[in-house]
Amino acid sequence: MSRTGRWIPVAWVISAMRDANQKPTGLVAVGRDLTERRQFETQLIRSEKLAALGVLAGGIAHEVRNPLAVVSSAAQLLLEGRLDSATRRVCEEKIHQNVQRASGVIENLLRFARQSDRGERLLLDLAAVARDAADRIANQFKLSRVELALEFPSCAVPIRGTSGLLQQPVMNLLLNAANSMPETGGRVTLRVSVHPPHAVLQVVDTGCGIPTADLPKVFDPFFTTMPVGKGTGLGLSICYSITKQHGGGIDIASEPDQETVVTVRLPLDTGPGSGEVSP
Repeated sequence: MSRTGRWIPVAWVISAMRDANQKPTGLVAVGRDLTERRQFETQLIRSEKLAALGVLAGGIAHEVRNPLAVVSSAAQLLLEGRLDSATRRVCEEKIHQNVQRASGVIENLLRFARQSDRGERLLLDLAAVARDAADRIANQFKLSRVELALEFPSCAVPIRGTSGLLQQPVMNLLLNAANSMPETGGRVTLRVSVHPPHAVLQVVDTGCGIPTADLPKVFDPFFTTMPVGKGTGLGLSICYSITKQHGGGIDIASEPDQETVVTVRLPLDTGPGSGEVSP
């Protein structure tokens, strides 16, 4: 502690002093003031946060500006007032679609940022959560001519979590897999299994794969390989965030033109009452 009462971080290296018979006769202690190092680390963390904030702000601006530009153009045409009924209808639809798109970007961003919205952690069956999520988007798979296969164990897979939150990453992963398919369709497998101490959920697709250079960036907010207007780049970021909130992890194995395997691992609940999961 300094004379002003400020704590000073110090790294100590202590060595023993020995006589000719190797008996300890004392200690030598060398202290190094870590104040400058700590200040440098703080500045580095601040710089990294500012850089991340800049990337996030740029992504938000890009994703919101594009639909706003469409809305502005359509509104200007409507204000001119010299449109036939068909063109007016097209402009109105464009405004509605792009307002919905901007609203979707903001909603996804709120989901990504809402770290404290955890809700009550109940005892759940991961297989049931995954099945409910798959049922919600089954029609979208049919329209895309993509086969969805479910592989679940016969017994419950108990975990602790919030059902509504956990369904979100499952749906995001399934939709990402479906969107990676060619126009001729393909196959997506949703698999739940138990590998103690983890409950494991996997989404395997026969799509186009992910370039090796893109794999380290897939969980970054607003990173997407989808065409403009087809995705916000927040889906996998939301998956990562929700999985981490539940004490789990997520990783992706993929190569171009090969199948992609996304694996989510969550802590398996083996405590009292684990056989009585919530529906």
